[in-house]
Order: sequence, then structure tokens, then C-alpha cells
Amino acid sequence: MAPEHTPGLRSFIEQNLGITLDSELVGRLEKGLGTTIDDDPARWRDVERNLAAAAGEEPDDSATVQPVLEQLLDEASNGQPSAPLVCLPHWTPGQRAIVATRVIQGEIDNGGAPAVFYNAVDSLLPDAIDGFRLLGLEEHADALADLVASGLSEDSPDRADDAFHEAWFSLPDAEPDRAAYIRAHPEEFPG
Repeated sequence: MAPEHTPGLRSFIEQNLGITLDSELVGRLEKGLGTTIDDDPARWRDVERNLAAAAGEEPDDSATVQPVLEQLLDEASNGQPSAPLVCLPHWTPGQRAIVATRVIQGEIDNGGAPAVFYNAVDSLLPDAIDGFRLLGLEEHADALADLVASGLSEDSPDRADDAFHEAWFSLPDAEPDRAAYIRAHPEEFPG
């Protein structure tokens, strides 16, 4: 059963991680995480922004993309978390691009190309290829197109070779391009 509320940083650290917080540790954590260690759930967003900045991302990029993605995913699943992930036919090319590129990139970044099949999101590959092209990320699109052409499938997920992964992981993160697209086309992303 899901918790009724999101725990604050202090509660999470003390209760979930079993770490006793003294004033010295709180000071170090606040400095390192860039936020106050208390039980305000909004502090998680501060941590997310600060980690994104430390990873070289613009902190506002994820904050721009994530709510749009969540709204579209909720619409696609019709409120049913176990529903298969698909891009809806009435979505604009931009909406399809945001969902497909973010989901496919996330799967590959977290589990390699086979994760696309293990987690049953391979139906998004054509939309991801088109989406990367729409975002102006031709190298991302070409890498995925080559992966699809290699015969990677649910029956042969091991066809994703080291060359694909080396090429993929050398590409820049697409989040700034997704955020830029959303900012440039607000009419596609109401709400």
C-alpha cells in the first residue's frame, strides 16, 4: 500500500535509512543537498534540482519536462498504473516526442537497450526515433534506428552490442531539448 503522504527528508533519513541526525550531520547534508533538512516534502524538489545541476543539467529542464510527462502518462494510462505504455493517437507529434524519448532514454540509461523489451516499452521505439528527430537530435534518432535495424527484439535482447551502448552513452542528454521544445510550444502542453 502506498504511503498517504510523501515523507520529508528528515523522516526519510531517520526512519527509512536509520541514520541519527545530529546538528553537524544536518549541516553537512544541507550543504551537500542544497536544501533544508526538515519534514517539508517540497524539499525533494530542491534535491532533484540540485542533483540535476550537479550532473550538468539546467535545473529548470527537469522541472519543465516532468509535470508534462506525468500529465501525458496519466492520460495514456487512464489512471491505471498497470496499463501498457502507449502514445495516444490524438497526441501531437510534440507530445509523442516528449513521452517516447523520455521513456526510451530512461530505459536505456538505466538498464541498457534490453530494458526496452524487458519493461515492454518497445512499442515506443518508432515514436522515439521520430521524436528525437523532431527535437533536432539526429544522432539519438540514428542510434535508435540502427538498434532497431540490428534485429533487437524481445526474443533477442542481447543483440544490443557494446558499440550501440558506447555510442548511446556518448550522446548528450536530451532533457534540455525536451524542455526547450515544451517552452517553445506551450499550446501543445496546456495545464
